[in-house]
Amino acid sequence: DPPDAADAAEGALEDRGESGAEGAAAGSAARRGAGAARSAAPAGAGAVDGRELAMASGAALHRALELWDLDADPAREMERQRALLPAYLSAVAAGEDAARALPRCHRLLERFVAGGLAARLRELAGGVVARELPVLLAPDPDPPDGAGPVAFVSGAIDLLYRDPGSGALVIADYKTDEVAGADLARRTAIYASQGAAYVRAVQAALELAAPPRFELWFVHAGRIVVVGPSPAAAAR
Repeated sequence: DPPDAADAAEGALEDRGESGAEGAAAGSAARRGAGAARSAAPAGAGAVDGRELAMASGAALHRALELWDLDADPAREMERQRALLPAYLSAVAAGEDAARALPRCHRLLERFVAGGLAARLRELAGGVVARELPVLLAPDPDPPDGAGPVAFVSGAIDLLYRDPGSGALVIADYKTDEVAGADLARRTAIYASQGAAYVRAVQAALELAAPPRFELWFVHAGRIVVVGPSPAAAAR
């Protein structure tokens, strides 16, 4: 595994409890394993619980943003989605865990609006092509970091839209990591390989002459980071 593989996996799990058929099985297994760990090793229960709650809240937020009314006033839509969060959480966590994850979901929704990302999404409404678009891709035969998946890459593209200025396709991925400053750059580097896989998938599927842009939307930080040869952050 590359040096930051553990961090990358943890960040991905925090954002979405499952990703595609393979990810759904892994997410379910992780939840069962975490439950067993809590019973067998109470001393480490705090860390396991925290990761499980982060996974649940991340999955619920992704569902909220998938169903977000792009034409609605962001503050009003936030309140509508706030009322739906318990239902989203019940699909990914047991009753007590869902209740414990709910406050973090509320904070993430609030940050999505207060940080300006909701306003940006509303600006892009007319150019949105897809949300939660499934991806299935053969592995890169020559990955830049020297490592890659054995069989295939599966996941879901959170947001695919056309740039209002150029009309070019852009891939956006929501991240719920609670990071800022130097940690933001570190997380960006960790997620670069995920972005490269999504870019390859879209370019190949649509036979694009040029690769689409890949962006990370850090919900907690209220930042959009463009990922490329030289990642650059852009405040919104």
